[in-house]
Amino acid sequence: MDNPKLQRLLLCLRWLAIAALPLMVIEVAHAFAFGRSFSVELAGSALAFGRDALGETRWMVLVALQSASKLPWLLMILQIEAIARLLAQGEPFSHRSAAGFRRLSRAILGVAILETLERPAIAAYLALSGAVPALPEISVFDVVRINIVLGASLFFVVALIVELGVSLKADADLTI
Repeated sequence: MDNPKLQRLLLCLRWLAIAALPLMVIEVAHAFAFGRSFSVELAGSALAFGRDALGETRWMVLVALQSASKLPWLLMILQIEAIARLLAQGEPFSHRSAAGFRRLSRAILGVAILETLERPAIAAYLALSGAVPALPEISVFDVVRINIVLGASLFFVVALIVELGVSLKADADLTI
């Protein structure tokens, strides 16, 4: 690994991956233990509820629903670090790096799906549990995370390009 910029990037990504999980756990634990209000934006307006007004069960379900999208973010960080490690080892066009880009696109897609489902799930739970009188109107533009889906698509295309590079490299190695 001769490139100092790549070494710094790899070190930063490794420390980010190491720090991300405990920070996520601390954030969720803090919300469960010390959080006093719950807020969510639905239909262009912010709704806020006190912990006492919701009750412990509703409170825990709502915090869990909001926290569900954090795990794929951690998987994305770990996958980016793994891809950077492969690049540092001189494997830009290998089956391992293509698989890494595919795993990264799946993690990004997981974030998009969880973040797309988060608000409707919270709205439905609030309505079904009686915290709000009726199901709030939710705009599709508030829910669908098209930019994240496009990011996942981009990395899937990169995986296909790397696979093509692997096959071209294999063909070139066979040519005398």
